[in-house]
Amino acid sequence: MGRFTSTALLGLASGLALGVDIPHKTYECVDDVCAQQPPGTPASASLSMEACAITCGAGSLWPLPSGSYNFGGTLTPVSLDPSTVLITHTVPSAAAKAVLETMEDVFLDELAVIVSRSSTASSASGLPLRVNLDVADPGAVLTLATDETYSLTTTVEASYIMASIVAPSVFGARHGLTTVAQLIAANPAGANIVIASDVTITDDAPGFPYRGVLVDTGRHFMPITQLRRTIDAMALNKVRSCW
Repeated sequence: MGRFTSTALLGLASGLALGVDIPHKTYECVDDVCAQQPPGTPASASLSMEACAITCGAGSLWPLPSGSYNFGGTLTPVSLDPSTVLITHTVPSAAAKAVLETMEDVFLDELAVIVSRSSTASSASGLPLRVNLDVADPGAVLTLATDETYSLTTTVEASYIMASIVAPSVFGARHGLTTVAQLIAANPAGANIVIASDVTITDDAPGFPYRGVLVDTGRHFMPITQLRRTIDAMALNKVRSCW
């Protein structure tokens, strides 16, 4: 087994050194499972595992929405070029607006991470992304009584892809932004980035008003960079507090 593995790795390294184009594995949703497609599948139908999983079966969204949801089945190439991503919002107070704008910056950072996942995926290949947030509550402080629900739809318009988020509070809107980011995937197999473009999620909300992670820095030293990564991971999983 060791000899076979060494030979295979040597062959792979030789292929890379000679500039051989090793094709990406491609997948198709079959009976709610992403099944690998045979070699030679047309590029127009090529999906990476990550892209296929977005809408296949129960989808890859985590955590699954607590309200009603329909992920649809359509994946559309989307442009994540910073010059074309447009975020608009309606918010009733300056304090809530300031918090929401910080959340929007984090969302843009999440999109940048998606772009960086594949060197072959073009961030400008596809329809521009527009996100609209409609927030009702002027509050800007998170409490145990804060309503963190949100509703989300994604649609393909004439010249862009629209993600519409409606939420009682900016904190619900933040969860909606996280969900939008999770509905986007780099697709190296098709040399593009795709988004689930016919999604409807209604009244998704965290299952518990209090959620957190215990970080024991007294007995286990953690550098600040690692703590920040932990907080980012918590946000992606819609967890609320860390200490």
